[in-house]
Order: sequence, then C-alpha cells, then structure tokens
Amino acid sequence: MSLPGRVLTWASAGWTLRRVANVGVLVLALANGGISYDALAGAARDAGLPWLLSWLFPLATDGIIAVATPAQLLLRTREDSRWPRIQVGLMLWAAIAFSVVGNASRASQLWSGITVYGVPLPTWHAVWLALAP
Repeated sequence: MSLPGRVLTWASAGWTLRRVANVGVLVLALANGGISYDALAGAARDAGLPWLLSWLFPLATDGIIAVATPAQLLLRTREDSRWPRIQVGLMLWAAIAFSVVGNASRASQLWSGITVYGVPLPTWHAVWLALAP
C-alpha cells in the first residue's frame, strides 16, 4: 500500500477531525513556545541575568500562560464565584502581554528610529517576532 493510502487508513481508524485538530494545536503551541522561550531567555541574558538562571525566566512567564489557560477554561464550567475567574483572567492577559513585549524587546536591533510621544516604534520584523506567544 502506498504512503498516502496508509495515512488515510490510519486516519480513518479512529482519528476524528477533532483529534487531528488537537494534534495540530499541540504542534503549533510547542513551536510557538519554543520560539518564545528562546527569545525570553535571550532577553533575560541581555538584561544581565546569569546564564544559569536565564532559563527560568521564560518558564515563569510562559508557564503562567500554560497553567492559567486550562484553569480559565475549567473555571468557566464551574458554578463558583466570579472572583477566581477574574483573577486568573487578569494573570493570563498580563502574562500574554509580558511575553509579547519580551519577545519584541529581543528584536531591539529591528526597532526603527521613529518615536511617537517618546515611544520608539518597531519595524514589521520586530512585530513579526513578537507574535509567537
């Protein structure tokens, strides 16, 4: 049997579209997590954090995202008060913003010389590198 035929047989033997989508999401999450991890660890080293500790910085930043996302989904289905959902949501969005800014700051050599009200504007390359999280 040819390779495409074997793949179709394998896919039709219990692999639903939902499972294929979940595997795709997992692959994308791992790829984006790797890119973000490298950028944040580099930013930590550039900021003066020792190499031995710089690997913890991305774990603390992106780890919040990895833990708060399923927590937020779980809390939506429960009948608890809204305060825990608000706290987890604020922590999740703050970690996402921090991760995006950290990824963009790693591309500091790509920032343009244009400033608006004293804030330097990034080039499209810096914006592109910040999208991984």
